[in-house]
Amino acid sequence: MAISETRGIVLGLISKITTRPADEVQSSGNLLRDYNLSSLQSVELFAAVEQRFGVVFGIEPDDMNALATVDTLTAWIDARVVL
Repeated sequence: MAISETRGIVLGLISKITTRPADEVQSSGNLLRDYNLSSLQSVELFAAVEQRFGVVFGIEPDDMNALATVDTLTAWIDARVVL
């Protein structure tokens, strides 16, 4: 999957979970600080990403670092999705 395709899907998921308009969600935005992602919303995002991409969070110690920005989450997904 192309990074831009993954990014678009991730942006849509974040928009849906945070109820922000999609055009307000930026790739470099910090998920916790800029979008005020709560712990419940983080879990919702994990579940949505796992379901959509077939990846699993929590296996590697640094998996939580993927939640820093849309870009880090996109890179994390692309590194694990087998084409």
